[in-house]
Amino acid sequence: MAAEDKDCKIRRSKISDKQQRRTDIVLSLRPSCVQLILAAAKTVELRRRFVTRLYYGEMNAFLYASSPTKALVGMVPILAIEEIALDDIWTKYAAAACVTPSEFNQYFEGKNTGVAIKMGGIRPLAKPMGLTELRDRFDFVPPQSFSYVKANLRDAVLKRLNLI
Repeated sequence: MAAEDKDCKIRRSKISDKQQRRTDIVLSLRPSCVQLILAAAKTVELRRRFVTRLYYGEMNAFLYASSPTKALVGMVPILAIEEIALDDIWTKYAAAACVTPSEFNQYFEGKNTGVAIKMGGIRPLAKPMGLTELRDRFDFVPPQSFSYVKANLRDAVLKRLNLI
């Protein structure tokens, strides 16, 4: 395990390609956060809690911009997921998360630990997939925090990105 991951509480596992498709996720984000990710300014997403047992070796996050945008706007590889003490999150990731001290403290109020999701290079969709299309074609329900990507949605996004 890399030195930077020594405090990481993630269990890595070997999984098949079929299982891998089920671990890609949809992350629901405010449009302002999505814009920072699209501009490559934000490379870490912070969460109060998250399913830290997820495998992330080849895991992708499909980015859903919440209201008023209401669209799937791109895909980003997840490089690592860390659940660590808040002081450590602030020290290691505040700049990459594009968060102010007051935003950080307000968001994590009452918590001792948090989750940092490290993201790789964004692959934006040239034409975002609006909520109507997502619902009609994929029975999509916007997640409060995150959801698992259905195989047909994953394949449609990969086709739009010319990856399959």
